[in-house]
Amino acid sequence: MDDRAAHHALRTEQAAADLTACSSWAAEHRLHLLLEHRVATRFSFVDAHLPGGTVDARDMDALALAIADPTALLVTAGGHYWGTPLTQQGDWATFTTLPRTWAVLGVSALTGIYYGLHVKGIHAARFVGGVREEPRGIDATIRLVDGSVATAVRTTVGMRLEHGDTTRFCDDLDEALALIELPVIRIDAPRYDSSTLAALVEQAGVLPDESVVLNGETWHRAPALRLSAPRSEG
Repeated sequence: MDDRAAHHALRTEQAAADLTACSSWAAEHRLHLLLEHRVATRFSFVDAHLPGGTVDARDMDALALAIADPTALLVTAGGHYWGTPLTQQGDWATFTTLPRTWAVLGVSALTGIYYGLHVKGIHAARFVGGVREEPRGIDATIRLVDGSVATAVRTTVGMRLEHGDTTRFCDDLDEALALIELPVIRIDAPRYDSSTLAALVEQAGVLPDESVVLNGETWHRAPALRLSAPRSEG
């Protein structure tokens, strides 16, 4: 099996685990999974991968079926660098006017990496590694130079960064800080000591011009903290 085939097989197994977890959750809301044909472009599901009660409509007009069936949770595929093609289908506008639930199996078109099942519509959820995302507490409150505040929330599957109307997903606070596109002026994160936060902020490249407050302590920018390049011997 070549690398491409191996990656395809891996993401199929990963997505199958999320379908199983999602199916159990969906049953609590009296919904069943309905797979549409774009799923087949990124995953090779066989019957053994599909939870009981799943309607396999990969060779049918699944969107029309979902419009007619309020108990259907329509499952499609989409992701970074290719969007969600289902939303370009003619009947999509009709679907969005109805009280329906749908989900996207997320795959990057650039890397082929699978990153979870996102449920949207009248119900919302996220599944990664066969686990439903649930909040476990706030890891950090982050104030940015423009006065806005971002919140890093620990979850059962990693971390999510909430900033305004935008939510982004990552594994830990290191990645969360790297996702921030403005200088940080204050971080309150009691689970971390201030020296650890200082290292994370510097590593993420979000230091302000002069100073940053970390857990109530003011840290000033000091070039001396950076390692000097070793001298060459002449």
